[in-house]
Amino acid sequence: MTILLGIASIALLAILVSRFAPEKMRGRILNVLKAWVTVRAFWLLLTHPVQLEGGEYVIAWKLIQQTLANIDAGTFWLFVLMATGIKFVGILASMRRWMVLLRGQGIELPFKHIFGSFLIGRFIGTFLPSTAGLDGYKLYDASRFSGRTVETTAATFLEKVLGVTGIFLTYLVSLPFGVEILRVHLGDQTMTFAAAPGAPAAHSRGMAWTISSASPPGGSMLGTGA
Repeated sequence: MTILLGIASIALLAILVSRFAPEKMRGRILNVLKAWVTVRAFWLLLTHPVQLEGGEYVIAWKLIQQTLANIDAGTFWLFVLMATGIKFVGILASMRRWMVLLRGQGIELPFKHIFGSFLIGRFIGTFLPSTAGLDGYKLYDASRFSGRTVETTAATFLEKVLGVTGIFLTYLVSLPFGVEILRVHLGDQTMTFAAAPGAPAAHSRGMAWTISSASPPGGSMLGTGA
């Protein structure tokens, strides 16, 4: 409740500043509010309690410290940098796709503007399910600056269709390379699983759970164990 009141207070203050603050001071005050919200959000994320398997609670930041202490530093930073690079390329590709879709609707926004819009949307999406934060903010942002809500909504819908289609095609292309792994864990059920009508749309977590449940005792996700 306290957090919600804090968010509402900051939002109200930002509205008042936007409408009544002197123009010379408006930008500075809003930047200070944005910085405060960013710091406060990360503080809440890192200090909230996390429940362990035993039922006890540990502060998120302390749990991160304990985990990092048991990880080889060289391996950790190597994969962090690789994952960050891959993720950044994916975000840039998403930005480019959004710009092309808007251009197809006759809306021209500079890449610099879209870059900032995506970063803000992804930050908001940290606290919302799925991609609701990013989709909602970039739709609002593009509609506000272009004044063409219908066209930006159509671009968003088309983007979702392309995303689902891409996942489906990726599944079909990569399936032959993973059939052997499925055969090891599912046995005779492999082809039934692969040919199921809903299999291409199966969520990765559901697939991981299914494979894990079918694993033989002592086996692993990628092998049959010793």
